[in-house]
Amino acid sequence: MSGDTATFNGHGVSFQYPAAWQSLQLGKQRASQGIALWTETVGVDTASFATVAQYTQKVSITPSNIDQHTSELTTSMQNLYAQAGGSMQSGPTKLTLGGFPALGYSGTAVNPDAVSVKNRIVLAFNGTTEYLVNCQSTGQSSSEIDTGCNQIISTFAVS
Repeated sequence: MSGDTATFNGHGVSFQYPAAWQSLQLGKQRASQGIALWTETVGVDTASFATVAQYTQKVSITPSNIDQHTSELTTSMQNLYAQAGGSMQSGPTKLTLGGFPALGYSGTAVNPDAVSVKNRIVLAFNGTTEYLVNCQSTGQSSSEIDTGCNQIISTFAVS
């Protein structure tokens, strides 16, 4: 591990993120669909951060059926961005996260402090388990959050 990288290990997952980032507690309610089994948030501050979370889905989503669910997932994401006071600007983009099929979306939102933010969400599926990576940033920290978000996505692993 290099000196500029920290590693999170917990909840049966691991990922790396910039060592300069801190663990954060987000106090105010954010737009969400469902109740997370757990969430971990790291970042620059409570306006620019990455949250990793796990949810349980009613429907099993696998590499062989993700295409059948992409339309409904995209509609849910459009609704989530609207609920957050913004709009979805791109997606879905097919990705993998931790070896699982994933969909990426990006857009804008308004955070609980009424600040407009850039937002990137990746949803990965392992049957009825959904892993979410949500990267949010304000203008001055967008580049740093983008780099850290890519690091989390590329190093995410389920143990």
